[in-house]
Amino acid sequence: MKKLLVLIFILILPTALLKAQELAGGEFIIIFVDRPEEWEVTVSINAIGTRWDCDLNLTSEYSGGDSLYSQNSARFNHASDACWDEQGYNPPLAIGKYMIYVEQSDPDYPQVWFYIDWRTSELPPEPTEWGDQSFQYSVNENKIYRTSDPNQVSVAGQTLNIWDELEDIELDTTNLEPYAPSNLTSISWYDTQS
Repeated sequence: MKKLLVLIFILILPTALLKAQELAGGEFIIIFVDRPEEWEVTVSINAIGTRWDCDLNLTSEYSGGDSLYSQNSARFNHASDACWDEQGYNPPLAIGKYMIYVEQSDPDYPQVWFYIDWRTSELPPEPTEWGDQSFQYSVNENKIYRTSDPNQVSVAGQTLNIWDELEDIELDTTNLEPYAPSNLTSISWYDTQS
């Protein structure tokens, strides 16, 4: 009987620990798969242009950052919190556009990158109603793809819009004013006759 109780405890404990580590809604997640015995990966996130906090106010925060992972890391995934629900997963992201780099320490593997565009004021009413954006990075293949993609098509070099990725979110920039202009042309002119 004692052995049976120990076996049940061993089977239930990992499930309980996983549930305790579950993230709330709205995170940006990269899971490292196909890992060799020794590996080292850096995830770099860089904000591109204007950012807004989750109250739709302009902010200079949420600029991104770097995170290093290896076979010695406590977890084999990268998670970034969304600005309304910071649980300590860094760097936290806000409403804006971000360039995501994934790079191995091995110089034979080129850097993999893509863009995430979260520039919409159409947010769900509750943080838990914004689904996670989850990706997998194959360390052996140096390829990143959506976790939900059974064909494992790489998203490298693409711009992924949250309003295309998640069905509950629409593109609406009306509450993000002043929105950064994207179609301005600058011309230098001076009079040489004077």
